This record gives sequence, structure tokens and C-alpha cells, in this order.
Amino acid sequence: YDLMTPSKKGDNTKGLEIRKNKKGRVEVVGLTKVPVATPSELHELTRSAANRATRASTDMNARSSRSHTVFQLHINGKHADAKETVESMLTLVDLAGSERLSKTNDKGDRLAEAKSINTSLSLLGNTVRALAEKSKHVPYRNSKLTYLLHAALSGTGKTAVMVNITPDPYSLGESLCTLRFADKLKDVTSK
Repeated sequence: YDLMTPSKKGDNTKGLEIRKNKKGRVEVVGLTKVPVATPSELHELTRSAANRATRASTDMNARSSRSHTVFQLHINGKHADAKETVESMLTLVDLAGSERLSKTNDKGDRLAEAKSINTSLSLLGNTVRALAEKSKHVPYRNSKLTYLLHAALSGTGKTAVMVNITPDPYSLGESLCTLRFADKLKDVTSK
């Protein structure tokens, strides 16, 4: 849902659709866009959005993210002498971690969230694998996340990955999966 909308969590999910705009760029229709002019305005905006993100306790994690968070900063620059305008976009993604359902003991809404998170991570993994192997078909449209990240993972973009793992031996399987995913990402090259 839209973390920029000051409403109750989950109340703002209607009307958010991902599709290509007239310029051929993938965007989220109906998403709140907030102009910022200073680093402090940007910091306040991201802090406010982070406070609205859904978190819940599971048997594996006391503050588990229950969804992925995508932050896009659209940057417009104007060169006064050359009278040129340059557009760029910085996309930051905080992926909710994969958790083994047998270890979390999730039920109800938490179980549905966990299944959705695991499915989208799997589909992102398929997309990354196709890119790394230079496959003729890359399944960007298989999930909303991969479709939204199409420009960031292809084209002329640069991608940096940071992973967060736990030293807890009980979570070794999840940590290894995370490291393998990051390792596969390093094989993705842009055009």
C-alpha cells in the first residue's frame, strides 16, 4: 500500500496499479508523489513512511517486515547554460525476509503475508536468474515487484545490493539462501 498516505495501515490499497505510462516507464498509478527540495525534507518523508510500514512478531523475528518496501526518488536537473533537462530515478528496495513457515508458526494473516513474501522473493529470484543467464525471456511481468523493478534491473541502471543476515545458527538456512541470492545478483549486468 501507499506509505505516503496518512491513513490506517491497509486502508489505502485500492487503486494502486502497476503499468507503463505514456513515456513507456513502469509506474504505480495513484501512488502519492511528494516533491522535496532539501535532504532534511527527504529524511522526514522517509521516516514518516517507515513508521507506516507493517511489522509483526513471528517465532523467528520480533520485528518482522510483512511486506517489501520500494522507495523511488525521481531527480530532475536543469543545465542553465545548455538548456538541457536530465531525469533520473533512484530506486531503493527493502525486501521482506524469507522465513520458513515451519519455523515461524504463522497463522491467519501472518501466514498469508509469509506466503506472499516467499512467492514474490521466488519470482524475483527467477527474474534475477534469467538476467544472470542472459535468457531471451526475462519474466518481469510474473510479479508486481519484478515488473516495478524492470528499469532498475535492466537498461542503463546500476544495482547495488546489501544483505542483512543473522548470526543465529537456527536461521542458517535462511542466511545461506540470502547470500546465494546476493551472489546471483552480482552476475546481472546492464545493457
